[in-house]
Amino acid sequence: MENNIKALREKHELTLKELSKLVHIDDSVISKMENGVQNISDKNAIILADFFHVSLDYLFGRDSEKLFQGATGRKTQNISYDDVISKLNAFSSKELIQITAVIDYIIESRSQGDELKIKVVNSSDNLITK
Repeated sequence: MENNIKALREKHELTLKELSKLVHIDDSVISKMENGVQNISDKNAIILADFFHVSLDYLFGRDSEKLFQGATGRKTQNISYDDVISKLNAFSSKELIQITAVIDYIIESRSQGDELKIKVVNSSDNLITK
């Protein structure tokens, strides 16, 4: 069965061993799932979909639309610390450096008013697109 596990793993610049440690699934099992040698159990599918923040349909190659993109209208007002941490686990080291720079800039701008907050949006766009 075709799936997007390998593409997601590579997009996030993770080796099999790194992903294995993060999701607590043996790397040989992940490899077999990626190559279609072994069916993906319901439990592992849910773990991987949650880890990569994609729908099960996307994970199984049925839907190209990611579940948690801003365009889906997912509300983030009640986001918890654990939600943020689980999302951060899906980023590569390079992406985490960019995110940290944006966070530092936002913290620094808090005392400088609304005009700087507009610049934060522009700066984060620049950081993320580099």
